[in-house]
Amino acid sequence: CNEPSSEVPLEKLCQYYDRAISTIRCAGMPADRVAVILPIFQRKASEVSGAFLERSGGRHENCCWDMHYYYCFDWWNKKSYGDTLRGIETNREELNNFPACVGEWSLALGRRSHNCRCLPAKELRAIFWKAQRVAYNEASHGWFFWNWKDQASADWDWRLAYTAEEGSTACAPPPAPLKIAELAAGFETPEKKLLKRKVAHVKHTRPDDILPKHRAGPSMSNAETCSCYLGMVVNESSLTSCWRCNGSAWSQK
Repeated sequence: CNEPSSEVPLEKLCQYYDRAISTIRCAGMPADRVAVILPIFQRKASEVSGAFLERSGGRHENCCWDMHYYYCFDWWNKKSYGDTLRGIETNREELNNFPACVGEWSLALGRRSHNCRCLPAKELRAIFWKAQRVAYNEASHGWFFWNWKDQASADWDWRLAYTAEEGSTACAPPPAPLKIAELAAGFETPEKKLLKRKVAHVKHTRPDDILPKHRAGPSMSNAETCSCYLGMVVNESSLTSCWRCNGSAWSQK
């Protein structure tokens, strides 16, 4: 199955997966050579993992959950760009807690995020791309972009997303994966430079369309930056908080 219906009882789904893994192993595909990927589609990994452990007794090895992370369908059409970035961070935390493969993802945004004017569209997508890449690198069994080739748009086509014509010079993957620890230590990424250049632009936007308001404290100054992730720079007239830590990692520039 690819995306099992939410109408299928969880007990039945776990029973099917338990039998399927046993069949795969008995067919000559041992755990030390073959990983089994189990889609959970629109279910919480914590809920499915608990039910599956109870059903299987923990006897299966080298199997993981297949996650499909999209931010352009259903309720995501009403979410702000900041909400979307926070959603990516929530999914990153999920990937840290369970064995997983991100089997599908794209650069498509919901209507509200897509229409956001807080930054030029090219740069919104660059940040969206980078946030997803960093998050999905946490997956124990890797990730797959939606498609190598798709006629819909660059949002679904890896080749087009990589081209300068689609504005992806900033979107293109870095030569080597950047770890969150490196970013937190102040690694000067293109995204940090990008965000620093756009401070003046940010203060003319509605705060809810990019990030929540930062509660100013006694340590706030005219030039401070968040050290936790992309490094959003703020000033007194635009107290905009980092979407990842919600302002908990602010430090003097």
